[in-house]
Amino acid sequence: MNVLRHGDLLLKSDEGIVIPKGSISLETDILAEGERTGHTHKLVGQAQILEHTANDGTIERFVDAQEDSQLTHQEHNTIDIPKGVYRVVQEREFDVVNEMIKEVYD
Repeated sequence: MNVLRHGDLLLKSDEGIVIPKGSISLETDILAEGERTGHTHKLVGQAQILEHTANDGTIERFVDAQEDSQLTHQEHNTIDIPKGVYRVVQEREFDVVNEMIKEVYD
């Protein structure tokens, strides 16, 4: 398994990842946007962002890098993304005071 970390995002890839049928190609190169700063995780190169809504309503995102690409951000180092398919995972944290899980945004 190949795991790439970029701030609050993980890109996970292994031989078994398949983009589900019915996934929609998004017309953007912005993988995620910070809720506080407005900074963006932006794909550079021949990489496509796809989104799939599962039967239970959860939304999964994928990156299909047709060639070696990069992920940039105003506050993080640029990382190289080797050619391949990646599942995008948003980091989460557990709020012990409110006893709830919430996504982390930078």
